[in-house]
Amino acid sequence: NQLITAHIAKNGAVIPNANLSTSVSAGTPRQVSVFWNSAAATDDYYEIFVQNESTTNNVIVTDILFGTA
Repeated sequence: NQLITAHIAKNGAVIPNANLSTSVSAGTPRQVSVFWNSAAATDDYYEIFVQNESTTNNVIVTDILFGTA
């Protein structure tokens, strides 16, 4: 098993507590959802980072949905 964490960043800085960690097994797809509310201004940008915190194995993200309101 490997510990995978998804992070949300705003303007290049990871937002504290805007993450979720889960344990995954190699070759077994897993869904991870991270929710965060933030006020956005003109020229703000958001990024999603996925990190393997257990090993140096790559994480493959096959689909992502990022929504704003």
